[in-house]
Amino acid sequence: MAERIEFVRVVDGPIQALDLQNGVGTVSTLGQIVRVEIDSIITDFNGLGDFTLNGQPVNAANATRADMSGLAPGNGVRVEVEGELRSGVVVAESLAERPPASIRFDAVVDSVFANGFSLLGVDAQVQPTTQYLDENLRTFRIGDLSPGDYVSAQGFVSTAGQLMVTRLQRQDAVSESQARGHVDSFNPKNFPWLAAGSARWGFIPRWVKFKLNFLQIIREPARLAGTILLVHETMNQVEETRRAWLYNSGSRRVRRAPNVGYDNPATASDGLRTNDQLDMFNGAMDRYSWKLVGKKEIYIPYNAYRIHSPELKYTDIIKPRHINMDLTRYEKHRVWIVEASIREGTSHLFQERTFYVDEDSWQIALVDNYDRRGELWRVQEGHQIQVFDPKYYVTQAIVAHTIYDLQNSRYITLALSNEDDEYTQIDDEIENPRNYFNPRSISRFAFK
Repeated sequence: MAERIEFVRVVDGPIQALDLQNGVGTVSTLGQIVRVEIDSIITDFNGLGDFTLNGQPVNAANATRADMSGLAPGNGVRVEVEGELRSGVVVAESLAERPPASIRFDAVVDSVFANGFSLLGVDAQVQPTTQYLDENLRTFRIGDLSPGDYVSAQGFVSTAGQLMVTRLQRQDAVSESQARGHVDSFNPKNFPWLAAGSARWGFIPRWVKFKLNFLQIIREPARLAGTILLVHETMNQVEETRRAWLYNSGSRRVRRAPNVGYDNPATASDGLRTNDQLDMFNGAMDRYSWKLVGKKEIYIPYNAYRIHSPELKYTDIIKPRHINMDLTRYEKHRVWIVEASIREGTSHLFQERTFYVDEDSWQIALVDNYDRRGELWRVQEGHQIQVFDPKYYVTQAIVAHTIYDLQNSRYITLALSNEDDEYTQIDDEIENPRNYFNPRSISRFAFK
């Protein structure tokens, strides 16, 4: 005769040994009944009379179905059983198949294939019953989906482990990727913000992946005026490329901008600047082999306060073939020399690059860029000043960045601010930068 009945509920975990008096220790089956309820996924299915839930043997041959699904249980199916623990086996009195756990992804589409797409490294498959939504296209279907589109995909994981989409909505892009659903396992490298067993909303925190935002608004010339570029700079661009969006004044729509990196032509540069030349050099470094050559003294642009004067107009600085050299200043400084040579199997407009890095500020002062024939092609100069204004987060800043094309006698100048405000403080940027630099919001800067 049983002394008493103990009840144990287990969700996605093994039954722990327990002492019926103290709650710890080893189960004694003599004259005692332990009732168990387990909610987990079936493995080692050999029929209703022989399967396991998280390693716990279960016999549900005589169990009453407590659901209305009418589906046959099998490996990978989540069920809930209730019964007695007898000689190490749960003899189930009731069995209910659990509905598939709901999963939702809000992210950018990586690729599109027949009847499906991938996002955040996960393949998703649409069904004939999938619901499609796009407020800009009433006939939106999977065939209208493109890589770079931002979507909200809801669905479930099938018994075969496939993400099945029940609802697909294409939206204007946002800066964060989100995932919601029950997590059985995960790769910490890809999803450091999740924990196994999590069933709450999770988002990739900005501080994990992003280091700065870049917003460019083109006002002249007329053929480019109205173009807006937004970039979210990632911490490691080899593992994850920067994210960029482009507002086109003609279509008045925001779209993902691909290939904003490496030697792709920069927006509104007339082909005189590659994307990775901004701020002397930026972005992923994986296309080059890098070598620290040594240190030497050379003349570099320095203490460029004259060319930064607010009394100057841009026409005072920009002259044919080169900037006004009467406004520049060069000083003899120790610099570190770093050489970059193109790696085998990769490509770039510049076969080799030599960087001259100021020893005092660690600011790149000069760059020599060589073409594929090994001839000097483009030369960069970073005219820098010391920054004393506490409103800035840097102590050294480039106030004129020139890129000279020696083979075509052309040049481009960046970073001038003589006729503009030194900086612009925007309350919304300070209070809520996620809104200010949000792809959904950049169309508010449009002026045509």
